Amino acid sequence: MTTTLSDLQASILDSSADWDVIDGVIQGGWRHGYLDLSNLNLLDIDLIDGGAGNDTIIGSNGGDIIRGGRGNDVLRGGDGDDVFLNEGRDQGSDQVNGGAGFDTILGGTADDVIGVAQHFDAANSIEVIDGGAGTDSLQGSWRNNIMDFSGTELRGIELIDGGSGNDTITGSAGDDTIRGGIGNDILDGGDGNDVFLYDGADQNWDSINGGKGFDTILGGAADDVIGLGDTFDATNSIEVIDGGGGTDVLQGSWRNDVMDFTGTELRNIERIDGGNGQDTIFGSEAADTIQGANGNDILVGGAGDDRFLVQGSGHGFDEIDGGNGQDSIQGSADDDVIGLWGDFSAENSIESIDGGAGTDTVQGGWTHDTWDFSSVELRNVEAIDGGGGNDVITGSQGSDSIFGGDGNDTLIADGAGGDAFAGGAGVDTLVFDGNRTDYVVNGVAGTVTHGSGVVDRFGADIEFLGFADEVVATADLEGGPLVEPPFQLSGNTLEVGIGKTFATVQEAWAVAEAGDTLMIYEGTYQFSGNEYYSRYDDDHPLLVNQDLAIIGVGDVVFNVGTVSKGALVVAGEASLYVENISFTGANNTSLNGAGIRHQGNDLTVVNSTFTDNQNGILGSGDGTGQEIRIIGSQFVNNGAGDGFSHGIYVGTADSLIIEDSEFRDTNIGHHVKSLAANTVVRNSILDDGNGTASMNIDVTAGGDLLVEGNQIIQSPNSDNPRMIWYSTDRGGEAGTITIRDNEFINELDGGPLIGVSESVVGISMVLENNQITDPSGIESISNNPFQSTGNVVNGEAIADGTYDPAMNFGTYRSEVIDFSQADLDLVAYIDGAGGSDTIIGTNGDDFIIGGAGNDSLQGGGGNDQFIVSGTDQGQDEFSGGAGVDTISGGDDDDTIGIGWNLDASHSIEAIDGGAGTNVIQGSWRHNTMDFSATEVSNIDLIDGGGGHDTITGSTAEDMVQGGGGNDVYVHRASDQISGVDHFDGGLGTDEVRIEFNSTADYAAGYQELMALLDSFDGGAAGSQADNPQIIGLTLENVEKVTVTVEGEADPMISYSVTQPDNAVITSPDDLGA
Repeated sequence: MTTTLSDLQASILDSSADWDVIDGVIQGGWRHGYLDLSNLNLLDIDLIDGGAGNDTIIGSNGGDIIRGGRGNDVLRGGDGDDVFLNEGRDQGSDQVNGGAGFDTILGGTADDVIGVAQHFDAANSIEVIDGGAGTDSLQGSWRNNIMDFSGTELRGIELIDGGSGNDTITGSAGDDTIRGGIGNDILDGGDGNDVFLYDGADQNWDSINGGKGFDTILGGAADDVIGLGDTFDATNSIEVIDGGGGTDVLQGSWRNDVMDFTGTELRNIERIDGGNGQDTIFGSEAADTIQGANGNDILVGGAGDDRFLVQGSGHGFDEIDGGNGQDSIQGSADDDVIGLWGDFSAENSIESIDGGAGTDTVQGGWTHDTWDFSSVELRNVEAIDGGGGNDVITGSQGSDSIFGGDGNDTLIADGAGGDAFAGGAGVDTLVFDGNRTDYVVNGVAGTVTHGSGVVDRFGADIEFLGFADEVVATADLEGGPLVEPPFQLSGNTLEVGIGKTFATVQEAWAVAEAGDTLMIYEGTYQFSGNEYYSRYDDDHPLLVNQDLAIIGVGDVVFNVGTVSKGALVVAGEASLYVENISFTGANNTSLNGAGIRHQGNDLTVVNSTFTDNQNGILGSGDGTGQEIRIIGSQFVNNGAGDGFSHGIYVGTADSLIIEDSEFRDTNIGHHVKSLAANTVVRNSILDDGNGTASMNIDVTAGGDLLVEGNQIIQSPNSDNPRMIWYSTDRGGEAGTITIRDNEFINELDGGPLIGVSESVVGISMVLENNQITDPSGIESISNNPFQSTGNVVNGEAIADGTYDPAMNFGTYRSEVIDFSQADLDLVAYIDGAGGSDTIIGTNGDDFIIGGAGNDSLQGGGGNDQFIVSGTDQGQDEFSGGAGVDTISGGDDDDTIGIGWNLDASHSIEAIDGGAGTNVIQGSWRHNTMDFSATEVSNIDLIDGGGGHDTITGSTAEDMVQGGGGNDVYVHRASDQISGVDHFDGGLGTDEVRIEFNSTADYAAGYQELMALLDSFDGGAAGSQADNPQIIGLTLENVEKVTVTVEGEADPMISYSVTQPDNAVITSPDDLGA
């Protein structure tokens, strides 16, 4: 017997039932239908329609017309030539399998979005996808899709869109337009002339292969960032990249990228940016702008007039080849370091280097480099620095400042411009083309005049001048000093050494007259005893009571034993000039033995070394105009260990000027202690290494202080946290403090780097363009306002302005630090350090660090920033107060601990985790954390921790974990603006409360709510349907779901996973929605 049904409407239809034939229309209901027609004979069936809901439809063995309708459907055609209808833009994402026969997906007459669920390829057995009329697209879901249309004919399809997720898309054999969307995608155009679309700056990095045909990457009308994967070259088969309108960038990833555009036409591309990593970039045949960015890169411009951009000091060292055209390296408006790797000459095809504004340096690495800038126009370049290695450097046709750096360097003086040369560490030679007689050499002034009249200058750290016919030691030049002495030389030279006129220094001293020069040749000379001893043939120290110059030739050592004051004692109105002498071992029982004891008029010390003395130099004049100058000298391991002896100690002098010198490993005392009215420390290194020096610079009699261009390093073993101290404790008047262009590295945790005594009031203090590295993370300037410009602390620029520093930084105890009543313009950082502290900020903009411990942090007025860096900073209570306040993470993985509650009343407008993997962590208490009024970014997890927590998500995409306890997650569906939230209840009995603003919003999300509830199975963990577009929520380990609508007294839905039969569900129809 044959059983026939006509015009059937059902939600569940199983072909195993007792009928054989169906004719008419088969219509599913609005719930999730299941229609299996595989064993039925269908007669005159015009349509199998699943209706709304997530349906499963299995066609008959004949040719079926199947429409899944709304919802995410599973559609199987079975045998026969089947047609799957997809009409409109809201039909969900369907899994379609045509089965045997010639099968087609067919759009309607309007604009259609044909949703493709996760995986589509030849196994889906779809021979044709025809969008029909209108503008039609194939749309992937928000997951990581695989869409392969290489075996499918596409007709009337204007766009293949992967959506969000890391997608793999393969186009058809025809002309395709493909958009990967958000995520790191793999895109293959296949045959045909394909177009890959980019629109905006958040499309991530894609791997693109155009395949056969003429293929194009095309940007949008606004600013686009076209992210390319690890490798892009001719094998990617992209003929054109067109940025479209706006300012468009080709962006490499953080990996070591290879980007080769030599076979690609670039249109409307404003910049090629390698990003981080060691990148290799080849430009196109046109004019390109290329930025290697961080990392040591290989950059090749190719044809066209190319520009290579450098901004800041962190670009690494690059190999740059301009190729054909007029090519340039271009700096920025800031201070730039243009790092060059390896050799550089005309073969690099760079016609000009322009540093731009700021102080700019061409900087070498640590290799042995040969640089020739004679064919390069240098503009706005303040210095050429060879860096480490034995370098050979030739300057440009202009006036250059050339510094060899470490290593034995050869600097070429070509006479093209008036250049200034400095050798740096090592044995350095300044080379000239002609013979010695072709030039006028002034050893006193440090100048060489060419026959053309061009004058080159050289510093004290140039050891040799190389001419075509001879090499001359600079110490031997003209029998005179490298630096002009502070008195008039007599022209009389007394030579001391083996085979010279005098065997000992004492012999020459005994007959010397005012203005004479003692020329001391290589050897070791002894000094001990009392300087007033009159026998010239003994090894007594020298009492210098008339102007005298003492110059060493070669390796000259003054071996000083026990002396009453020093090896050289300057007294009365006498001035002393010392050059190229090593002083070592000075000591006495009073612990004030010195290499030089200065009690006279002026003192100039050049290229000399002070090692293992109780004091390197100990000076005390009468304060009537004395000037003490130290140039190019070294002070190593001086200090008696009593804290009162130092590298250099100058008492009542008018000026102490230290330039191009080094202070290392001072024992307990200070590197530099000055009571002079004017103290200058410039272009020097003060490095305690692993030593025990106290302060680097100690100024205790006021006056003016200039600290400029130095590298200052504080040892972790120092007994004093201050690097610079200024006071008027020893008399004097407060002057001006200027600290600029220095690099501070503090390896000792805690305490102010730069301290000003509380007794000093009204001082003018400027801090400018310093690089500060400090483990406590604070720019610690104690007492007195100071003007700050261009300073960088721990890699972060500090805003310019007038700073009034914190008077009391935290310790590792539990403290109350209250600045609420302080009249402060700006606090750079308030750091509570360890302990459970209470910190109250100023009425201005504050940077507050609670540090380790459970802290109470209150911003007060202004736009405040609470900084949490690391994963062990405790669980803090935050209150932003007035202004726009932010909790900010650091560069690594951070855990932002919430001690109790956080909601709108705490006035935290933003939480930004920064780089790394970052967590907002609740405590063991019952926390209430409401982020609905807070902008949350770069947070990977919100974790309630222990206790019964109530957590309200932000408007961003949240990953929330309830942790232990019975937790409640509040999800405001109507406010959801981006992404999909995920809540994992964890242990305990956990509830999700979904809130809607209106019945209309509830009605729009109702079907999705039904899918959410249907996904729970017998009390097990539930997961929402494939495409949660309205509610935006997926769940795990949740026992209860409650849905409310604002203005409605009762919940719309109350659903228990363990008792689904007791569920209360109100449909939108009941509300009239």
